[in-house]
Amino acid sequence: MKMTTQLKWVSSLTVAALLSLGSWMAWETHALAHDFTVDRDSQNAVKALNKTRNTMLIISRLDPLAESANSQLNAAQQSVQTAVPIIKKYLSPAAKQQLDGMLNDHWQNYLKQFHSAITIAADSPQDALSIPEQIYKNELEPSLAVLNQIEMALQANHKQPITRLIHELIIYSLWCSCRYCCALYLLWPVSCILLANSKAAYKPWRLKRQNWKRGI
Repeated sequence: MKMTTQLKWVSSLTVAALLSLGSWMAWETHALAHDFTVDRDSQNAVKALNKTRNTMLIISRLDPLAESANSQLNAAQQSVQTAVPIIKKYLSPAAKQQLDGMLNDHWQNYLKQFHSAITIAADSPQDALSIPEQIYKNELEPSLAVLNQIEMALQANHKQPITRLIHELIIYSLWCSCRYCCALYLLWPVSCILLANSKAAYKPWRLKRQNWKRGI
C-alpha cells in the first residue's frame, strides 16, 4: 500500500471517529433539551397544583355568614376545575385515579356541606359557623394530603431522568475525550513516519526532474 493511501486511511478513520462522536453528542443534547422542556411543562402542573391547594386553604377561612360566601365558593370550585386538566396531563394512571377519587369524594362533600352551611346561615348562624371546622378535618385535610403526595410524585418523576441524562452525558463525554486523545497520541507517530517516508520517496523523483531540466 502506498504511503499516500495509508495517510488517507488514517485521516479517514480520524474523521469518522470525530463524526461519530459529534453525532452522539448532538443526539444526547437533543434528548437533554427535550427532557428539560418536559420538566418545564411539568412545573406548570406543579404551579396549578399549588394554586388548587391555596384555593382550598383560602376557602377554608371563608365566613358562611358573609353575603359573598356563595359566590366565593363557586369561584373556588371553578378555579379547581380549571386547574385539574393541567395537573392530570403529567400524572401517572395511578395518580390520576387518586386525584379523581379525592375530587369526587372529599372535595365534593366539602363543597356540598359548605353550601349547606351558607344555606342555613340566616336561620341558624351558630350551626353554620360550626360546619366549616368539621368539614375541614373530615374532608379538606384528606384532600390536601392527596395533593401533597401528587406534588412529590410530580417533582420526583421529572427530575430523575434529567439528572441521570446529565450524568451519562458528562461521563461519556469524558470517556470519548480520553479515547480520542489516546488515538491521537498513537496515530501521531505513525502519521509522522508515513509522512517522512512519503517525502523520502518523493525526493529521488524530484532530483531526477531537476537533473532532467538541467540536462544532466
